[in-house]
Amino acid sequence: MEVLPAGAHPTNTVIFFPAPTPIYFRYVPVFPPTTTCCRQKPIPKPTKKTIIVRWNPPSVGWVKVNVDGSSKGNPGESAASAICRSSEGKWIFGCTTRIGFTNSFMAEVWGIVQGLTMAWNCGFRKVILESDCLAAVNRVLGEDYQDPKHLCSHLILACRQLLKRDWICQVRHVYREANFCADFLASNFRHLPMGRNCFIAPPPELEKLMEEDLVGPGRTRIIKC
Repeated sequence: MEVLPAGAHPTNTVIFFPAPTPIYFRYVPVFPPTTTCCRQKPIPKPTKKTIIVRWNPPSVGWVKVNVDGSSKGNPGESAASAICRSSEGKWIFGCTTRIGFTNSFMAEVWGIVQGLTMAWNCGFRKVILESDCLAAVNRVLGEDYQDPKHLCSHLILACRQLLKRDWICQVRHVYREANFCADFLASNFRHLPMGRNCFIAPPPELEKLMEEDLVGPGRTRIIKC
């Protein structure tokens, strides 16, 4: 017989003293983070290799113009250069244009304008122009790109108009190791007067670089595969 608490009425036991509710537990397995289902594949690291970069003379009947731009501070005092050589690697002309205060990209485009202009004015009609600035080369050759508000839009337009003249002119991108002579002129002669400064003969410091371009073993460069 069930014994009720003192003072409790039988009808109140259901309300105030209900039967306990059973509690059920379910086992849920937890996989450690090292299981195969959660493991991610490692991201492969880009491989690199060393290549030899050389300056190659143009074919007979052609000339090659190497151009470059330099900005000390970027932006800062800037200059653009151009050097033209024959199929035998001999000096034809060279110049450095002091631009003033600007950025390196504008200096690079200035170099292309200067190289194309001087090659045309000298009467050459088979010209290869090389620059180590891929962005500048792509902008000059990208006919679909139109941005009149761009800082260099007038220079890019000038390059395209020069390329449309009656001549064969190829604009190419090369690595910096194949553009040392133009880089030397742009980087070391920013102190010259404003405007274009032409050299009758290569500066003595440049002659060694020209010799290395022509008969040297080339220069090494590390690139991603």
